[in-house]
Amino acid sequence: MCQTMINNTWFFKNECPIRMVSFEVHVLEIIDRFRQRKYYSQLESCGILMGEKRGLHGEDIHVMHLSTPKITDFRTPVYYKRGVHGHQEHLNQLHDSSQGRIQYLGEWHTHPQKNAKPSSTDYREWSKTCKYFKEQPVLFFIAGVHEDWLGIQKNEVLHLPTYFVNRGSY
Repeated sequence: MCQTMINNTWFFKNECPIRMVSFEVHVLEIIDRFRQRKYYSQLESCGILMGEKRGLHGEDIHVMHLSTPKITDFRTPVYYKRGVHGHQEHLNQLHDSSQGRIQYLGEWHTHPQKNAKPSSTDYREWSKTCKYFKEQPVLFFIAGVHEDWLGIQKNEVLHLPTYFVNRGSY
């Protein structure tokens, strides 16, 4: 099995509404189980990212939970369409049990490429997603076979991290 770096924390420039995004290790370990290491013989996987916005103005995002693929998702080796059922219920349960602290932060999915990068379909779908979250930054995470991609979109502006911190590997 190949070794994958755990990038726990990403940092963004001042122009971004979010200063920092951190992931709990168990979230990245779950995503790692869905990596398309067999490339096109595995289906793309997808889900939502959930956690807390911290800091004085919610400028720090802490990803604590995620949903995993559901039977209602449409999945192929190079495409996915996340269904609502199952993912929304998971979010509702965490939101209620945390008295509203846990909230929707964004989306994650896999790509069958060594170094993940968004496709034109990704950009198009993210634009649609962001229309539901006016004035709210939305996190987008793509798990590649070896390297991941992370971006934050608010309205029509996509922000990329300036650097990240590795906390280890598995």
